[in-house]
Amino acid sequence: MRVSRRVGAAVPGALSLLLTASIAGSAHATSPTGTAHIAAQASRAAESWPVEDCSDESYILRTDSITAEPKPLEPGKPLTITVHGHLTEEIREGAAVQVTVKLGLVTLQHQTLDLAKELKARDAPVQVPVKPGNISLPIYYGDLFANKEIPRGDFRISVAAYNNDDADLACARAHMNLRRG
Repeated sequence: MRVSRRVGAAVPGALSLLLTASIAGSAHATSPTGTAHIAAQASRAAESWPVEDCSDESYILRTDSITAEPKPLEPGKPLTITVHGHLTEEIREGAAVQVTVKLGLVTLQHQTLDLAKELKARDAPVQVPVKPGNISLPIYYGDLFANKEIPRGDFRISVAAYNNDDADLACARAHMNLRRG
């Protein structure tokens, strides 16, 4: 018997609220020059922020590479993490993506999303069901900086995707250190 890993619930607006609170707490980030400085800093950091594959040979999407866009990170634009590789089984309705976003030690977002709904809502080039074969699968669309402000901090994003039967589909981690000036 397999225990489902699909836990957590969407918390609308919680991420924006926490990011806004974080920005409001920093006088440097709210001044016009501070905002420009942080945006420039984010662009420099995002050019080299790593995205790593955390899957293994048991995953049904055998990863060749993972991309995160835009690079450099642009305030007000969604972050998209796409896994490129070979799919060994069909992705079916009911597939899910579990997302955790942390700023330092604080969890800003932990939710489970319906993969088919997310792909459809974003008008992705691939839609569920997805047949086996070579694929570029967007597993995460994040509006981390939708409020057009990027706070200083050490961001870590973990994304794990599962098929409808909870079989491991894909796994990625991203790290953006926006603390340095």
